[in-house]
Amino acid sequence: MYSSTKAAGDEPPPPPDRAKGYRWALYREFDIYLLDPRTGRETRLTSVDGYDAETTVSPDGKRLVFMSHRDGAFTLYTMNVDGTDVRRVEQKKCYTGGPFFSPDGRWLVFRSFYPGTPEQHQELDRMLAERSLIPFHGMAIEVYVSRPDGSELRQVTKTGRINFAPIFHPDGKRILFTSDVGAKHRGQYALWLINNDGSGPQQVTFHEGTAENGGFDGFPCFSPDGKTIAWISNRNGTSRRDLNVFLAGWRE
Repeated sequence: MYSSTKAAGDEPPPPPDRAKGYRWALYREFDIYLLDPRTGRETRLTSVDGYDAETTVSPDGKRLVFMSHRDGAFTLYTMNVDGTDVRRVEQKKCYTGGPFFSPDGRWLVFRSFYPGTPEQHQELDRMLAERSLIPFHGMAIEVYVSRPDGSELRQVTKTGRINFAPIFHPDGKRILFTSDVGAKHRGQYALWLINNDGSGPQQVTFHEGTAENGGFDGFPCFSPDGKTIAWISNRNGTSRRDLNVFLAGWRE
C-alpha cells in the first residue's frame, strides 16, 4: 500500500516556492494504491481532488487510516481496504496526520496542531489555501490519541514543541515518537517514549549532530514482537538531508 502522484502524469509535481519561506507541499495529486506483490495487480483506492497519503493498516487488515485534504481540511479518514466506506475521524479545524492504529485496533495515535488564537487560525488558513505545511513561530504540533471514530480525543504530549511520527509500542500502553524537545540547535530531533496517559516521557536516542546537520532521528517503527525498532537518521551522514534507515534492538 502506498501513495503516488502518477495518475496526474509522468512528471512529478513542481516543488513548492520556498522564496516565501520553508514549505512542505501536500500535493493534491497524491492518491492511495494497493498492490498485490504476488500478481502485480494494482488497485487505485482514492481519486478525489486532495492529498490522500500517510496511510496505515489496522491490525486485522480490514481498515485503512490516512490523512486527506479532500474536504478542505488537513484531517484523518478511515476506509475499507477496497476504498469503500470512507469516514472522517476528526471534525475540528486542525492540521492532523501521521496516524497509526493501536495493536488492538481500538485507538488511533497521530500528530496534530489545533489553532487556539486568531493568528494561529490565520496561519492554518494559509496552509490550507497553499496546501502545504508552513511552520511558523510558536507553532506546536503534539501527539494525540482517539478512537477510530474520532471520539475520546485526548492530548498525550504537552511540550509546546514539534512532535510527530507517533506509533504505539506493541504492548499498546506506550507511544514512541519524534520530538525536538530539548534540542540544542535547529533541526535536532530525537526519539521519545511516553505512556498513553502522557506520563513518564523518556528520551530514547541521543544523536546530537551539529548546527550544520541538525542531528535527526525520526519516523520510528516497531517490529511486531517489539524486539527491534527501525527509524531514519542522518547520523554518519554528510548533511542534514543525508538520511538512511537504521535498526536497533529494543531493550527495556
